[in-house]
Order: sequence, then C-alpha cells, then structure tokens
Amino acid sequence: MNLEKSKKINTCNFIFFSLLILTNLFPGYIFLEKFHLWTFLTALWGMCMTYFQKIKFTYIDGILILYFGYLIARFCVAVDLPVYKSSRFIELVAYGVLYIQIKGFLCNLNYTKNISRVIYVIIGACFFEAILAILQYFDLFASSNKFLKLTGTLSSPNFLGVLFSLGSGCIIWLLYIKKERRKKKRILLFFLLGVFLVLILLSNSRTSWLVILTSFLLFFFESEKLKEFKKNNTKAKQNFLIFIIFILTIPFLFLLYNYKKDSADGRLLIAKITTSEIYKKPFLGHGLLSFERDYNLVKTSYFNSSPKPWKDIKIGNYVFNPYNDYLFYLFEIGLLGGAFIVLFIFSIFFYHKKTSVSFLGIIILSILFISAFFMPVTKKSVFISIGFVAINLLEFSKVRYLAKYSIKNYISTAFNSKKSLFIKFFIIGISSSLLFFLSLNIIQSKKIKKFYDLSKKDKVKVSTLDLTNLFKSEPYRNGYSQFFYGLYLYDKDPKKAINIMEKAYAQNNSPRLAQRLAHKYLENGNLKRASELYKSNIGNEPYRFEPKKNLQVIYGLVFDQSKKDSIANLIIDFPVKIPSKKVDEYKQYSRNTLKRSQFNKYHYSDSEFNLKGNLSYPQLIDSKEYCRKMKFRLYFPDISLINKRLQVVYLADGQQYVKDKRFVETVDKLIHEGKIAPLILVFLDSSGYDNPSIDYRQDYYFCNRAYVNYLTHELIPYLEKYYPVSKERNGRSIMGYSFGGLFAAFAGMEAPDYFKNVIMQSPAYHPCPDIYTNYNTKETLDLNMYLSYGTGKDTESQDIPMIQILQAKGYDLKVNREEGANHEWHVWMNQTKDIFKHYFKID
Repeated sequence: MNLEKSKKINTCNFIFFSLLILTNLFPGYIFLEKFHLWTFLTALWGMCMTYFQKIKFTYIDGILILYFGYLIARFCVAVDLPVYKSSRFIELVAYGVLYIQIKGFLCNLNYTKNISRVIYVIIGACFFEAILAILQYFDLFASSNKFLKLTGTLSSPNFLGVLFSLGSGCIIWLLYIKKERRKKKRILLFFLLGVFLVLILLSNSRTSWLVILTSFLLFFFESEKLKEFKKNNTKAKQNFLIFIIFILTIPFLFLLYNYKKDSADGRLLIAKITTSEIYKKPFLGHGLLSFERDYNLVKTSYFNSSPKPWKDIKIGNYVFNPYNDYLFYLFEIGLLGGAFIVLFIFSIFFYHKKTSVSFLGIIILSILFISAFFMPVTKKSVFISIGFVAINLLEFSKVRYLAKYSIKNYISTAFNSKKSLFIKFFIIGISSSLLFFLSLNIIQSKKIKKFYDLSKKDKVKVSTLDLTNLFKSEPYRNGYSQFFYGLYLYDKDPKKAINIMEKAYAQNNSPRLAQRLAHKYLENGNLKRASELYKSNIGNEPYRFEPKKNLQVIYGLVFDQSKKDSIANLIIDFPVKIPSKKVDEYKQYSRNTLKRSQFNKYHYSDSEFNLKGNLSYPQLIDSKEYCRKMKFRLYFPDISLINKRLQVVYLADGQQYVKDKRFVETVDKLIHEGKIAPLILVFLDSSGYDNPSIDYRQDYYFCNRAYVNYLTHELIPYLEKYYPVSKERNGRSIMGYSFGGLFAAFAGMEAPDYFKNVIMQSPAYHPCPDIYTNYNTKETLDLNMYLSYGTGKDTESQDIPMIQILQAKGYDLKVNREEGANHEWHVWMNQTKDIFKHYFKID
C-alpha cells in the first residue's frame, strides 16, 4: 500500500473516530437518537474501512471473540424475541465492529500521529462538555437530569466527572510525559486542566475525585524525582514513603465516604444484596437482562419480610444496575463470563513494555477500571470507545516488545493478506447486517414516536390490528415497550392487555409499571392483585409514601378498617426522606382517617362482628330522585378473594339483615369456607339518615317506581364506579323479606335489565295487588326466582297465587314451603344457607 493511500485511509479513520466520540456526547438529533447515530456511524465505519485496515490479530483478540460468542449465546437464551430486536444486542455487535476499526486506525503507519490525534479528540470532547457544564452552573443551559444540575450532555455528574478525569489525564500526560515544548500549547493545556479540575470539584462526584487522585499518584510514581529518590535511597526508605502515602489516603477515603454517606450506604446495600444473589447462581449467573428484575424482586422481599431500620429504608431505591460493573456482569453472566474479563485484563497488562504510550494506556484504563467499581461505566459508549483506544495502546507496545524477543503473539499475518479476505468480508457482512437491522430499528422507533405523539383521542381510534402490528416489531426494551402496548390495547381487549402488561412487568419489576398495572386491576375489580402490586412497591421503594397511601385506599374500598388504620399510623410516624407538599397531604389524610375511625367506633355499637371479611359503617349517597341522603351498608369478603368484579346482592330492609349479626356472619363463613362464590352484599336502609326513628319502608317498597329509579340510576352506577361490584345483569340479585320481598318482585319486573335473581322471603303482596296481573300479562322475563312462605301465620294465601302465575308462565322458580312457620325473622334467617348455596354455588 503506497504512502498516499495510507494517509487517505488514516484520514478517513480519524474522521470516523472523531464523529463517534462527539456523537456519544451530543444530545439526540431530531432525525436520530444518540444510540442510533452512534451505532449507525460504527456500522458505516466497518462497511467502508474494514477492507483497507491493516491489523495483526493477537491472542487478546481471540479472547474477545470467545467472550463475544459467549455473550451472543446468552442473548439467544435471555430474549424470547429475535436478538436483533434487542438494543443491547445491537450495541454489543457494534462494539465488536468498533474494536476492530480502532485497532486498524491506531496500528497504522502514522501510529504516533494517530495517538496525538486521539488524545486531542478526547480533550476536545471534554472542552465541549466543559462549556455546557459552565452554562449549567450559571443556569444558562438545562440539564438532562431534573434532579442534578451539572451533567453536561451526560445523565449524571459522575459520568461528567470521569470524562473530565480522562481529559485531565491526557493533558498531564502531554505536559509531563511527552513534555510538550510549545509555549502557547502548554498555556492552553494548563488552562484546560484548571477548568477540568474545577469542574470535577463542582461536580460533587466522589468517583471523579478518587480517580483523579489515582491519576496523580500514577504520575507521581512515574516522575523523574521519584525515580531519582528510588535510585538514591534504600528499599526501607522507599517502603516508608509508600506507607506514608497510604496513610495519607485513608483520611481522604474516609471523607469521601462521609461526604454523601446515604449514597455510599445505598451502594453498599446494593452490593450486599447483589453479592448474596451471585452466590445463588455463581457459575452462569442469572442471565442477561436479568439484573433490574431479579435484584429488585429480592430487595422487595428483603424490605417486606420484616421491619427494617430507617437507615436501610431511606437508601432502598429502585435501581437498574448495582453501580458496579463488576458485580453487574457477575450477576448476569456469572463466573464463566467473569473469567473471560479477568483473562482479558490480565492479557492486556501482562508483558506490556513500559513506554510513554503504554503509560497513557495505563492511566486511561486505571481511571475506567476504578470508576467501574462505583458507576456503570460500560453503559456509556464514549467510555467503551476510549477504553478500546487504551487497550490498543498497551497491546501495540506489547506486540513490539514480544516481536523484539521473537515471542509469537499473533494468530494471523497482516489483516490485508489474501488469507484474511474471508475475515474481512465477514466483518463487512456483520457491519452491513448491523446497518440493516439498525435501519429497521430506526424506522420502527419513528413509527412508535409518531403514535406516542398522537392525542389520547386519536390513539383510541387506532385499530387493534394496527396496534398489534405497530408494537410486534418494536425493539426489545426489557419489557417497557410491550407494557405500553398492553396499556393502549386495554380499551379494546382488556383480558389480552392485562396478560401483556403482566408479562412485560415481570421483565423489570418497575414500580412505575406496577402502579399503572394496579390501576387497571382496580378498574376490573381485581383488588387482590392491585394490593399485591402496591405491597410490592412498598418494598421496592420503601422510603416512598405513595404506595403506602395507595394500599391504604384499597383497604378503605373494602372497609378493612384495622389495616387501613394500621397504615395510617405508619404514614403519620414514618420519617420523611424528601419533604414535599404531597407527603404533607398523605400525612393529613391519614390523620383524618384515624379521626373518622374513632368517630365510627364511638357511634356504632354494632361494629364488632366475627368476620373474615368486612362490613362498612353506614354510607350516604345524595339522591336526586328523593332530594335527600340515602343510607346503605356494604359487606366485602377478604381482599384475597376479590380477584374480579364480584356478584352483588341488594337487600331491601338491609338494616334488619345487619341487625341480626348471624346473617352477615353466616354468609361470611360460607364464602371463606369455600362453600359459595365470593360476593358483595348491599344493605339498603329505609330509615332516615338524620333521624333513624323515621322509616320510609312503605314509601320505598310499596311498588314505588321512584325507588327503583334510585337503585338503577343512582346507587348501582355509584357502586360500580367506586367498588368492585359486578356490572353485568347476571351478577346482580335483589333480595328481601315481607315488604322487601314485594319490592324484590317489583324491581325484577320493572328493571329486568338490571337483575337476574329475585329472592323473596315471605313476600307480602297485598299493598300492590296489581303485581299479580302484571306478572300474569307481561311476557316471561329472564329471571331466576326464589320464593319462601310458611304455612303458619305467614303470607301463604298471598304467595300461592303468585307461585301459580310464575309456574304457569315458565319462570325458573325455586319454592321453599316451611311447615308451620310464621311471619318471623328467625324463619327467614334460617333460610340463609339454602338461598346462598342455591344461587352462589362455586362453578
């Protein structure tokens, strides 16, 4: 290859490298996200330049190939979709292509010049971030993180500080190792170094402070004065100096720990839980893409298993990674994958020759390796790119060293030889495939973004088929995109949508997704699952008040007053991590809850029932039909049995059914012993809300159409809006005794679209004699009817004509004839088991 052609290739490689570093930092463009742009440039670099690169493959490259193969195999197991739909898989392949291109770029005829170029690109990127950071410091440029001020275009001050540490290391290397002699350039470099160091200090990033200290120590150990000291002093004095340096670093490390103690303790808690999980699956790990899900599940169990001290609670954040790359990869890929990493690191540093260039590689890798203990360095492609540069700086010095001593360290000959054509075209093929699948990813992302930009009204108009086609090609994002697919599908196919959301939530255990999913379960009456999700959120983010308030509301829905009061006390006494208006509202709501609870216990003497379920205190609803407040009470089974909207029985004369505790306790026992299906009881109260001595029983129950309107147009819609009662006609029953039985018959006839079962206990029809004619002349209604009467002093003479009419009309009727029974409560009470076992038997 002639020199001119080599220079052109070198220039092209430099342009690609520069663009890659800069696109790692620039915010996403309108037409491309940052990830898409970076991956696109990497694939394009591989397609355009691989054929012209000149590289020798070493054993390190062989280790990398094995490692990449291992990761690809784990991806195939971890993802139930084609792997090319995973952003992390596309990123992994892009890293493989990038490594080869950087190797080709640096191992060029212009090796020394290229190193200088790379250093200045890194410093230039740091300068760009420095300008933005200064603007952010003076509130002239918004940070991408609403909680943190100084981030540049990165998501955290830690990332920004590490980038400045890399830039500072490069500058110090130029000044003191390469000994830059040009005065203007030295002044500029000193100025930039000062800016970077000030910004590192302002970033409040302990990781940055630690790595910059490490860099200074490395430069100190390489300084001429220290070399002279070693030459002129004994080993004892040298060891004493090292001991003094070590002693001086201890207070520094102690100060770093105490500077943000809660943050440090949070990292230690994450490390503790992560390490315990690594021990459970040490060899292969938990699988790729598993950390977010598995760690947060274990942490949730840890906090929910028993009360924990506030020092643990306040640091129990939901996390996506352990802020330690070594623990992260051990967790996901196990010791087998970790062995590749250890072997790779050992191979890099082993046999490298000490040169100025290799020392720069050591500085860069030291910064990155130390940072990886405290933050997810490998999540940022800019650090991976710079790390690849450092690896090749060390590898190049080693190749020269081994070649000097005739030690064979390469697998193949020059990369541009005929024997390597297959490898070249293979890499070009991978780059082309990467570009193709990335293009599909970009197109799909644009479609999804276009859908997200639609108004809520327009989103509803999108058909089920279009919605399915839109999201089935959505790139795999650890369940998040599929969850939103289920969310938008919910109005069209609730059952399928819930299944999709559950499956998506299981991939990440995200508290935000859990909250949305719980809301959907509340809509369809599954309070059991909603409460489980809120309990999970309490353990997932134990310091937060919102999930506790959400669970408190659910217990309020089923009138589980003891649990509701218990959470109210917890919220009132719970320490505050981040004061806010919302937290004050939650605490005030809980105080009001306890006040209402005390009031109800004081005013209602019938509060003590032997129930596994819950009975409400009297509830009020404003009736437009009657222009007054109407009373009712509710019974709910235990929340563990409410996994859907339950059948509901509306009981006329409800106050009498409640007065004899045996009725509610009998139904409760039947439910919780599994003898009948779970159901809800609505006790209609005919007494005045402000004066219980006034009874509107005759007004309501003597075939009054207004009371039917109150039920169907006011009470039933109200209950269906706020409680998990059935919205289906087949799930509603109307029940009553005496005049209440009369009203049940009347409501069944007047509102057959609302009630399926009509249960009449000794109904007294004499106030409404027209009811016989109405049932006899109207067409047969789709009603299941129950009628009981006694042969003693009861309503036998009124009930037998109705029985004859109903039987003649072909009604589904069950008759219960009680020999010698009178018109008395204990007779009806004793029919409870028979009635409920007949109508509500478990399928």
